[in-house]
Amino acid sequence: MKKGKAQTYMFTKSGEILNIEVLHAPDILAPAFIFSDICKFPVTVKALTEVEVITVYLPELIDLFQKNKDILSYFLKISANRTCLLSQRIQLLSLPTISAKIAHFLLMHPTLKSNKITVKQNQSQLAKLFNVARPSLSRTFAELKQKGILEIQGNEYTILDYEKLISLY
Repeated sequence: MKKGKAQTYMFTKSGEILNIEVLHAPDILAPAFIFSDICKFPVTVKALTEVEVITVYLPELIDLFQKNKDILSYFLKISANRTCLLSQRIQLLSLPTISAKIAHFLLMHPTLKSNKITVKQNQSQLAKLFNVARPSLSRTFAELKQKGILEIQGNEYTILDYEKLISLY
């Protein structure tokens, strides 16, 4: 993607929307897809802003990789990172409760230092990420706060009781 911002999502069997991720230029749309034998794009993409996409065909890409190992290395790193991200996303979505999703998200968050986590997302964005209703997420955060597991100040979360948080998932 050369320019813009786009949301990727899938539909569940019941017709619900399952948000996958938000892409920002210069992210690559489904980087491993170009090498797949399955000729179906794995997600639906919705432009959130004006988007400009560059199309690269497989023979051209292979030629580019052969000429420049740094580009090949960068592409493989992007593909591996996306695979890890999607694997974590599947794990998050497979958790049975909202409290388990919160626990997993906070304990695995890259900004976790000591007992504090600062997240970029607001609660509406987290609800989309967890694929739950925002009021339900807010209620669960309030319960975790009331039980003395978390302290919440805006987008900063402080883990007050690690053992209880870990036991949620």
